[in-house]
Amino acid sequence: MTTETRSLVDDRTAFQRLLPVHHLILSHLSRLAPTTYLLLSRYHHDQLVRSLYSSITPDLSTLHGLTYPSPRNQRTLNALSQTITLIVSPQSSWALLRATKGIHPFSKAHKELFRNVQNIHLTWKALYARISGTPPPVNGLQIENNLWFHVKNPIKHLIIDIESLGSDSALFNSFLSTQFYWEIQVMMKSFKPTSTTWRYLIHKEDINSWGLDTYIEVPARIWCDGMDGLRKVTTVFFPKRPTLNNPGHCDGSSDYRIKVTQIVDQLVELVNEKMKKRALGNEIIQAGDRGGNSSIRKFEDLPRWTLEVEGADGRVVESRVLMRLDHGRYDFVPS
Repeated sequence: MTTETRSLVDDRTAFQRLLPVHHLILSHLSRLAPTTYLLLSRYHHDQLVRSLYSSITPDLSTLHGLTYPSPRNQRTLNALSQTITLIVSPQSSWALLRATKGIHPFSKAHKELFRNVQNIHLTWKALYARISGTPPPVNGLQIENNLWFHVKNPIKHLIIDIESLGSDSALFNSFLSTQFYWEIQVMMKSFKPTSTTWRYLIHKEDINSWGLDTYIEVPARIWCDGMDGLRKVTTVFFPKRPTLNNPGHCDGSSDYRIKVTQIVDQLVELVNEKMKKRALGNEIIQAGDRGGNSSIRKFEDLPRWTLEVEGADGRVVESRVLMRLDHGRYDFVPS
């Protein structure tokens, strides 16, 4: 330590000379460790809560403040009103029911907890618990039944995580795929999103397995249904990222790209098959309709469908959009 540095540290007025930039220092430190500075002042609390609660997973921890009587629960109520994205876990519905002290829809201590939520993110664990038939806790209800009282519909974005079960049983995967479709359809009708993102996590084990491929039919069926209000569909493929505890991952290697190509080819065939049936159904309806009007929408009226492939670093390495080609087939072409 130099003499100059020692004199600056020992100088009691050193921080006073930094007074003009105190607010900048505190602002920087609060961004580095928001929970440390949350109660520093009312200003910091209001600013940091927006960041901390912009995306939350409803559970007994994040909703604990609701169990206090008014006005002690006011800060929690204000914080939850800042939430933009809800991440749904298997415990979210039960935690929400318990924290709000009521059995839907007859008794609620709180209403519209998440009045500003625009996005709902369904984790794979939450979805798998539903499609595998895992029963909710006693007096528990599915998340859409609890959230309708607290989230304003329609929402802007529904994010759906999908992972492989690591099974090569065609019968088992087909059964779960059907269950998956019906559960997603319930979610779509409940939340009425204007856009959806299907995120397919590809593990290293999926390279030589067909467990993940079965679920590719679900977004094709949802898209072809042409649900009211749905304007945009995005399908994202991304590899498992390496971690300190789990260094093994499916990186952006040729095997990963080949697997993605296989799934996309399968998806294209599904789309063409469903659109062919759709066109046939349209012709039948028109033939029986004296006015020549059809209730089945054309391709141009269906949601725009974008496909993205991410590399190991999380960046998009390929982007395509579904188009109708001149010869009548549908395919994902570079955007």
